[in-house]
Amino acid sequence: MLSSAWVQLLILSGQGNIRLKECHWIYGQTQIAKYIPGNIFHYAGRHTLGRQAGLSHTALIGATLYEALCLLLAASTLSIIGIAAFGLDQIAISKWQLIIVFALSITILATATISMPHVVKLAGGDLPAKGMGEKVTRLKNVLLLHAAFFLISGALFFIVVANHSQEISLSGFGLIIVISAAAWILGFITPGAPAGVGIREAIIVLTLTQLTDSSVAVIAAIIYRLITVLGDVVFFISARALTQRRPV
Repeated sequence: MLSSAWVQLLILSGQGNIRLKECHWIYGQTQIAKYIPGNIFHYAGRHTLGRQAGLSHTALIGATLYEALCLLLAASTLSIIGIAAFGLDQIAISKWQLIIVFALSITILATATISMPHVVKLAGGDLPAKGMGEKVTRLKNVLLLHAAFFLISGALFFIVVANHSQEISLSGFGLIIVISAAAWILGFITPGAPAGVGIREAIIVLTLTQLTDSSVAVIAAIIYRLITVLGDVVFFISARALTQRRPV
């Protein structure tokens, strides 16, 4: 889902002659680098491999900016909806802070989309003409993919929590989605935290202890992190498997 969304963002940023398999290979190879302290090396690696594969410098920068904004927008939207629906007042990030993240993300996203042709022109690039309708459609598709990513990630977290706590039933599914998405936001925006390690777990434990035992919250946070790390490792291995077959 994340690499498919990245493909859409590359096209939106002016990349032509794009190969889906090539982009999956690049994204999967570099995503695991987010665990290196600094939390920027997956972006740097993606840019380096993308340039080696012939992708546009401008499109790669544009896609990186778009991706960060769209992920924040999707996560904050789900969190705001969840907080409003379930009345979560004692979460580590407040409703108003989430609204600020949402407002800033959508404002910068709209500004970037409108100004992109002018910025590329000033940089000496050549951005293919795209109507606003096509831009909106691509952004909508990206946001849906990102929202689906957070929903599936939250569903996995719910399974972990439900298997370790008698107090969490199916009715708590929405609450767990909100906790997962909000924890991702704080981990993402914390400077230098590799993949949000430590930050997300602290938020999860802090919030879950209001719903279940603290020991369950700690166990659930650790298992959830192991699952996400394993997912990135599997993604990396599958991307490596494409190396022998990737287009020249």
